[in-house]
Amino acid sequence: MNNSYNNDINDLVAIENYRMMIELSEEIFHDFKNILATISGLAQLSMIKTQSEELKGYLSRINEATCDFRDTLNKYYSYTLGDTEKKQEPHVLYTIVDEALEMIKYRLHEPCGFGRELNLNLKIRSNAKVFCNKYDLKQCFLNILMNAIDSMEEKGGILTVDVYNNETNDFIIVDIMDTGTGIPEELMDKLFKARFTTKKNGTGLGLNIAKNCVENHGGKLKISSKLNEGTTVQISLPIYSDGYSIQ
Repeated sequence: MNNSYNNDINDLVAIENYRMMIELSEEIFHDFKNILATISGLAQLSMIKTQSEELKGYLSRINEATCDFRDTLNKYYSYTLGDTEKKQEPHVLYTIVDEALEMIKYRLHEPCGFGRELNLNLKIRSNAKVFCNKYDLKQCFLNILMNAIDSMEEKGGILTVDVYNNETNDFIIVDIMDTGTGIPEELMDKLFKARFTTKKNGTGLGLNIAKNCVENHGGKLKISSKLNEGTTVQISLPIYSDGYSIQ
């Protein structure tokens, strides 16, 4: 009976802690949204006032990033309320890749070591659609693109992104290739383990999240790498059944 009583007490404590967490989350979400609204509003106002097209582009990215952050907050808040369903719709895949690239293009303008640069080689050879959660896929591509750029930040290099259909036209492929430091062979088996990272300030979650995202969309993620030559991440996703076309 004592065990049953203790279990009841523990359950009540857990319920109360969960209720307090929800209330605290609501306050935090509200404060964050106010901050994001301020950033977004000032970015949009600055876009109107500036004459520089380049600056307008940067401000537009800031505005889009704040919207993405807002969506992340909404997603987490919905999860705390028990809503775990993720909305999926048909999307042209290369447009999602392009949006992710826009978010990291500022890194391509940063000077690297030895006076070298980072250059982008983009190949869009398919406008096939995939049935997906757009936000999750964009974050997946963003994680991989950031990894590729990080591997080249000291010596510079070429970031190649190639989007095309497979030979049987039932999967669309995205190859993300860098000419960075590469990955030692003995570490390849650890890449998708949560918390494993070779970065000084890394979380070790990026590739794990990306792989789970791709697999949840019925696809596959593969990595090949050669030390001191570079790394290729290949993502394949099933083409949406309403058709596709090759550019």
